[in-house]
Amino acid sequence: MFHIDTNRINAPRMLPAMNQLQKWHDDGVIHMYLSETVRDETKAGGNAQRAQKASEFIFSMDYANTADEASVMREIEKVRSGDIGNKLFRRHG
Repeated sequence: MFHIDTNRINAPRMLPAMNQLQKWHDDGVIHMYLSETVRDETKAGGNAQRAQKASEFIFSMDYANTADEASVMREIEKVRSGDIGNKLFRRHG
């Protein structure tokens, strides 16, 4: 199973490695998926070709519906938006 990131949506088919993964996916050798975030980013990007390509994949939903899951999500957001998170995300994207 391969999860595809937004910058790897290969709508114009100009990425040889992604072309190979796409062929394997089409042939049933592997499965390629998107996260809900990637799907939403791609649709919001204003590129109809990329949005169409993204709609071809099954996507996983980011979902926290219990109190424990919501608590973990809040803790992650604290790290992500705090000093440590700012340093990590500035350095890595």
